[in-house]
Amino acid sequence: MPLRVHRPSLEKAIRRGSLASHLLTALGQFSALLLILGCLLATSVPLLGAEELSNHAITLNLLESRRKQQVAAAQKYQAFHGFKFTDRISESGITFADQIVDDAGKEYKAAHYDHGNGLAVADVDGDGMVDIYFTTQLGANQLWRNLGGGKFQDVSKEMNLRDGSWSGDATFADLNQDRFPDLYVVNMQGDNHYYENQGDKGFIDKTAAYFPKTPWGAMGVKFFDFNQDGLMDVYITDMHSDMTKGQTVEALNFRIEMEKTKSEAFCSVQWTEAYLQGSTNNIFGNAFYQNLGGGKFAEVSDRLGVETYWPWGVSVGDLNADGFEDIFVASGMGYPFRYGINPVLMNEGGKGFFGSEFLVGVEPRGDRRTEKPWFTLDCDGADKQHPECAGKSGKTVITGTLSTRSSAFFDLDNDGDLDVVTNEFNDRPQLLVSNLTEAKRVRSLKIKLKGVRSNRDGLGATVIVRAGGKRLTQFHDGKSGYLSQSSMPLYFGLGEATGVESVEVLWPSGKNRR
Repeated sequence: MPLRVHRPSLEKAIRRGSLASHLLTALGQFSALLLILGCLLATSVPLLGAEELSNHAITLNLLESRRKQQVAAAQKYQAFHGFKFTDRISESGITFADQIVDDAGKEYKAAHYDHGNGLAVADVDGDGMVDIYFTTQLGANQLWRNLGGGKFQDVSKEMNLRDGSWSGDATFADLNQDRFPDLYVVNMQGDNHYYENQGDKGFIDKTAAYFPKTPWGAMGVKFFDFNQDGLMDVYITDMHSDMTKGQTVEALNFRIEMEKTKSEAFCSVQWTEAYLQGSTNNIFGNAFYQNLGGGKFAEVSDRLGVETYWPWGVSVGDLNADGFEDIFVASGMGYPFRYGINPVLMNEGGKGFFGSEFLVGVEPRGDRRTEKPWFTLDCDGADKQHPECAGKSGKTVITGTLSTRSSAFFDLDNDGDLDVVTNEFNDRPQLLVSNLTEAKRVRSLKIKLKGVRSNRDGLGATVIVRAGGKRLTQFHDGKSGYLSQSSMPLYFGLGEATGVESVEVLWPSGKNRR
């Protein structure tokens, strides 16, 4: 029997009701809803005359429409985007490929506890040694103090940090600039929490004072100074708010207007207030808090244009070396959902961001792939009762869409510009090499910190570079992407500056050095 390739097509089984009944019993209502929804997304839902939504050619046509939209919209922006990323993974010699378990393929389950967990490190007590904050999806997160000599002590209780959120990630940042790093903890379903470090007195929950509304389904978080005013702003991605049936079905046509819209209208229809755990203090989508100074923040995500669809984590760096840091959002869900675009948000001189993933060659992917073989079924044998075998026979290959889980920025070819490396779900990485230095003259500065009184890597330090009459600020936390880390040397794009007037380091030990 020849091997046949099929896209997921469970629509008939779902319409008969047998699959829905089985799933509701076996997995629970919410998990079943996600699985049924995912199957619908990859089946023969009519779209622009297409017979199968997951058809590769149809997806490429939709991506081409988005590219044309983005090219037209970019005409009004000044930030340089006349460069390209090229995926050099095949030339790199890297043979690694992420692999899934059957629960993400042949025996698909809409499991939520497969997202992994991150940790955050900082010198929370100013003793020169880096402490560790662990996140968990079950139980409570924990802060472990570094005692030296390779020994640690759980100080969560005495430091008032008993956070029981469904957490995937957390990050430190010194928002009140007292040299004690504060902590932001994301929650994948519910309220995020911001804890202000009081030194030897522990932490105090000041979420309501700083961030009265937080994303409901947060996945990633990154502090950075987007407008170079010397104050740390924060960008938080929210993926779980995008998982309603109504919104996911509406996303089938890849309309940018839908992907740039918050999910509240869909969430309020599908989920009860009890399930949402009280939604009055939540944002159903990404959030961007601009630091106004004096402990005041303004939520400006829609004004800045940073809403995205199905985001995981966020990487930040100056991709065009103009002095303002840009954003890459790893996105997509994989099988059995439709292809998800990886947004590149170019910083328009601290005024906002504009989509540029098609402009700079991140989308469509260099090999123009949007899907791959996901798993194989024996529809005449052991797998004949599998829902994907309905109407099929013989050995059948089921395809799934590509999706990115995380990313990191660094200058991998040491040519003076930032490149991007991604980790994919059930696929090989992307090694996106920039040609910025070929497209324009690039002036940049790399700074690697080495602490003496502070921790040796300088984590928690703020670095201020003055060049060409401008002040450029970065906070050294080492974080990038979803549960990932970027290069330790801080990369400063200098724009048109021909030299650097000064470099100032605000060390976590309390020392300033120029």
